[in-house]
Amino acid sequence: MCMTDEQMLDRIKEIDKQRDKLLHEKRKYESYLEEKREEQAYTEHKICEGKCYEVSEIVNYPTIKYLQILNVKEDDINKARCLCILKDSGKRCGIHIMNLSLWSYNDNNFIHKGDEPLIIDACNEITGQEFMNIFDKYVDRFKDEFCGEYISEE
Repeated sequence: MCMTDEQMLDRIKEIDKQRDKLLHEKRKYESYLEEKREEQAYTEHKICEGKCYEVSEIVNYPTIKYLQILNVKEDDINKARCLCILKDSGKRCGIHIMNLSLWSYNDNNFIHKGDEPLIIDACNEITGQEFMNIFDKYVDRFKDEFCGEYISEE
């Protein structure tokens, strides 16, 4: 079938319109899925907000010994924080604030969704008082050697 130049130009315009319509639809779906992912991440972290754990085993990150889930901001999951007490390695040890936005949590497993998967396996929940006793001990002992900065919410 032969087309005239004018018919080809019309066909190109028609294809461009279809492409634009499909791109718009694609962006709409991507936006919706991103919104759902953020909502799920917020819900996952909110479930365990304030909980404290003694970490039994960590794959690829053997320094965290205790962790507490701090505040989770509804408007920005990137502001969710985890307070970690690191194991005493004989050199540096202390407190570290970790961003929770790259983590998911289920059935006492924390899974880091960054470049290197980091799985904290078999967390034993402990009371807030137990965590604070440990935290106070570490703060007294290592207050000049924090591996990250401790940000007080007060």
